[in-house]
Amino acid sequence: MFSSLVIGQQTLTVSLTQEVPVAENGLSISNFSLNGYNDSTTYKVSLSSTGNANGTFSVPTTTGLTRDFGYNSWTNITSVNFIGTPTNIENALNSIKLNTTLTEGAQIILSVVIINQTTNSYFNPSNGHVYKFVSGQTTFANARSAALASTYEGVSGYLVTITSANEQAFINSKISANNIWTGLSDEGSEGVYKWLDGPEAGTAIKTTSGNVAGQYNNWCSGEPNDYSSGEDYMVTRWNGGNCWNDFGPPAFPNHSSIGGYLIEYGDWSDPTNSTFSSTVNTQITFTQVKTDPIIAFENVTKVYDENDFNLSATSSSTGAFTYTISNTSIAQVNGSTVTIGNVGATMVIVNQAADTKYNAGLATMMLTIIKANPVIIFNDITKNYEDPDFNLSATSSSTGAFTYTVSNTEIGTLSDTSVSINGAGTSIVTVNQAADSNYNSGTTAMTLRVNKSNQIITFSDTIKTYGSGNFDLTATSSSTGAFSFSITNNAIASVSGSTVTILAVGSTLVTVNQAADSNYNSGSATMTLTIIKANPSITFSNLDKNINVPDFNLSASSESTGGFTFSITDNTIASVSGSTVSILAVGATFVTVNQAADSNYNSGTATMTLRVRMNPTVIFSNITKTYGDPDFVVTATSNSSGAMIYAVSDSSIASITVSLISINEAGTSIVSVNQAAAGNFNSGTATMTLLVNKADPIIAFIDITKTYGDLDFSLSATSSSTGEFTFSIADSSIATVIGNSVTIAGVGSTVVKVNQSGDNNYNAASKTIILTVKKRDPVINFENIIKEVNDPDFNLSATSNSNGKLIYNIINVETATLSGTLAHLNNPGETVITVYQEATQTDNAATSSIILNVIERLDSDNDGVSDLYDLDDDNDGILDTVESKDDLDEDELTNALDHDSDGDGCFDVLEAGYVDDDQDGRVGNSPVEVNNVGLVQNVFAYDEPLDLDENGNYDFLDFESEINFKEFILPNEISFELNQTVVLEIETENSLKLNYQWQESTDQESGFADISDDGNSLTLNPKYFDDGNFYRVIISRPSYVCDTPFISNSTKILYDNVFIPSGISPNGDGVNDFWEIIGLGNFPNSNVIIFNRLGVKVFESNDYKNEWNGFYRGSSLPDGTYFYQISLSENEIKKGFIYVKRN
Repeated sequence: MFSSLVIGQQTLTVSLTQEVPVAENGLSISNFSLNGYNDSTTYKVSLSSTGNANGTFSVPTTTGLTRDFGYNSWTNITSVNFIGTPTNIENALNSIKLNTTLTEGAQIILSVVIINQTTNSYFNPSNGHVYKFVSGQTTFANARSAALASTYEGVSGYLVTITSANEQAFINSKISANNIWTGLSDEGSEGVYKWLDGPEAGTAIKTTSGNVAGQYNNWCSGEPNDYSSGEDYMVTRWNGGNCWNDFGPPAFPNHSSIGGYLIEYGDWSDPTNSTFSSTVNTQITFTQVKTDPIIAFENVTKVYDENDFNLSATSSSTGAFTYTISNTSIAQVNGSTVTIGNVGATMVIVNQAADTKYNAGLATMMLTIIKANPVIIFNDITKNYEDPDFNLSATSSSTGAFTYTVSNTEIGTLSDTSVSINGAGTSIVTVNQAADSNYNSGTTAMTLRVNKSNQIITFSDTIKTYGSGNFDLTATSSSTGAFSFSITNNAIASVSGSTVTILAVGSTLVTVNQAADSNYNSGSATMTLTIIKANPSITFSNLDKNINVPDFNLSASSESTGGFTFSITDNTIASVSGSTVSILAVGATFVTVNQAADSNYNSGTATMTLRVRMNPTVIFSNITKTYGDPDFVVTATSNSSGAMIYAVSDSSIASITVSLISINEAGTSIVSVNQAAAGNFNSGTATMTLLVNKADPIIAFIDITKTYGDLDFSLSATSSSTGEFTFSIADSSIATVIGNSVTIAGVGSTVVKVNQSGDNNYNAASKTIILTVKKRDPVINFENIIKEVNDPDFNLSATSNSNGKLIYNIINVETATLSGTLAHLNNPGETVITVYQEATQTDNAATSSIILNVIERLDSDNDGVSDLYDLDDDNDGILDTVESKDDLDEDELTNALDHDSDGDGCFDVLEAGYVDDDQDGRVGNSPVEVNNVGLVQNVFAYDEPLDLDENGNYDFLDFESEINFKEFILPNEISFELNQTVVLEIETENSLKLNYQWQESTDQESGFADISDDGNSLTLNPKYFDDGNFYRVIISRPSYVCDTPFISNSTKILYDNVFIPSGISPNGDGVNDFWEIIGLGNFPNSNVIIFNRLGVKVFESNDYKNEWNGFYRGSSLPDGTYFYQISLSENEIKKGFIYVKRN
């Protein structure tokens, strides 16, 4: 609490109550502020420290300050009085350093008094009184009178009353003069000393019987002694000492030994009750408290699999630290030693006990365990080529899955972890290990070495027949090394590369050598090659001869060198002598040749047929046709019966199938006929010329009628010819043509001609038609007009595709009048305005009319924009054009003015998907702000309205009728067996589009959880532990935002059998603590009894609620086997055992 203590215009502002830490030296207590003091004046300040804390203070900044008499130090003191200017005083106050003690809750009260400085005046902080010393030799009476007449800051003075040793010490410390008059006297009552004035006036402190109990006396030894004729007044500081003496008249009327008198101001005992008019007097209470320690506890990041480590926190307190870890799955702490458990982050809390200076405290830090890099062991492997597949295996500190890759697939290929060897050599095999919960992913590699294998060469013996030709030797091997061959007896055969040339009949060894390859060493093998005699292949071809040819020689050939002999079967056809044949007649006969054996070939024979024939006579005449003629048959005649085969030399002119010719195009082609030999006739041939002439095309091109103003159009003619069309128009004032595109230029008729060029099959040709262009009827655009009666004059404006003159006429001049095209509105009403357009050279005359509707100004939604120009007449955020002018709910308000267009009780603004916070049917909050066309501003509106049921109708125009949800009922109970499917279905109208949210309760309907939103049925596959669950459905209509969802009744499912657990573990962990019999609820009259091994009944219930937890008469039964008997009905009893084990 801050206080500004105001004395006149002088203020001292400082916080009056402050908490300070215990046992601290040099605590700053700044924030002193002096205001209203005259900086050219010096003031007296009194600082004093009291309270039960026994604290001290220091004033480090003393520039410009002067301590009062009796104050010897600025450091570690309990009080000091000094004078100085306001600036120096404020600096001194703000430099005060407080020294606190160890006592928590103890208080230091620092009193600050600022008074006007008066010479020889002193402020006593103990009582808040001011003391003024007046020096000089004066009588007691004069001193008393002067004191009583004196005032200080509005407070009357009196001769000092010394009521305590503290006050006496204060006086002794401030005044060095001797023999000072005080206000104590026994005048009028000898021996009874009373204070004469001030707050203690009349108070006796000493009587003839001695000192008054409870009153302060400080007499010098032997005093008061009422010396001689008597001494009636007391002086302090007698003869420079610190004690009192009775003095003065009548014994000592002379006052020459008096040093002066001391005036005291103030009648209060509490300094805070001071009434000095310009004195600032305030007390600041410092309560010593323990402070919260400053604990440094830095976040720590460790790597999983690091060794245990020690937590370390530092603090300003000496209290003991204790550590806890919030997530013990991440790490655990014992004392300050942390053992890492898993990767993750957890909060670590350090609690520090209180000590003498500090409260207990705590701090937190985040311990983050990051993943470690795994150590993967993956050793090199050596294999031989052709070794079977083998599995790779790596080990690691991580549980992450291994994946392997082989760098050189020519050495091996990999399928999962199985390696198939492909070749000899070396390859790097890399294993990558996926990250797991505690380890990063990792990788390492090893070397797979595959050594070469010895090959097995297959080289089989071979038998060949002489003359069978060169052949290739073939050896097979698992190696790919190159083969080289050699033959022992080169007289039998020779080899070049792998090709063997047979030279003679006989046998010889053949050796194959195979070079090493990448996977196999080199190797060799031998086989026997046997060459046997061949049967000669005698070539003796059939001969066809004409009857009139001269003698000729027969010729046969063979690989053998044996001699030939010839013979003829029918010597009437021909005769042979040696190898010379003479033809005798037309016909056919066999001729036989025999060849003798030689060293490499057996003997052999062959036959051929000698046929003697004559040539046929073939007749085949030329043909002329026209393109387009139908297919025709060609026929040649001959004296031979041999089959005729026809062919066309140029298939582009014609094509032939057997003897049927199809014409393809105009031109000339040679047609040939070949007649096969038959009987005694040779084959024959003949040709003729086929000429195909061009045809005249048929062009289709019809007359055309168009209207002036029609768009350009294309001319189109069709023809049997492919010749190019060109078009021309006789009268270009009617129309022009570019290519085949016609542009209409005027009204009338003209000739249009098409010319078609000749092509390969058709001659050139042309045809003409008549193009007629009629006048058009102009299209006048002249739309109905709605105006308000006070609207300004306006120009009528009709548009037309004709340039004919427009003439306007108004029918009802009461409503409006017309001057040229300028219309003036007269009165509300309706009139027809007609526009007439004169004919032109290309356009007919035309007329059109509209309705001018002059209305009174109407603003249905009072938004300042008239309905005529308002695009949203009811401010519901939906455009009038979307709402339409219909009256859907027939309430005599059009949809554009109706806040509930479909009459379903839900505002259009809500069904459209907008916000209506004040529920008045208008979008946003009323009053709304609109623009110049009546659209509400600063809200979300005028977007596509909602159609939540997607039926093609906006929801605000889609009436939602009431649904009788009472008809939607689920069964109250359903029994089920294991592996049985249970279907819950709620019957609703198929025409309704509804949302269904099925829910499940496992706690006797205390709470439900969403489980499915898939239609009006729910399929369950319950287990026995689902016995007693409840199911229900919440139904809502998506298109009706004002709808209240319907919550159906609940269906309870009951296990149709009884499941009896064979054991419980009632240890209070919430798992399996009770013997829960599933399905017992289906048997309301059941009885459950449990016996121990001795047959003693330890539990019985006729309404078992799964409550038995291994107790008997309030005490837990020992672990072991117990026996049950469950009577489900009179005729059905189940018996068995149950095992109880708590740990």
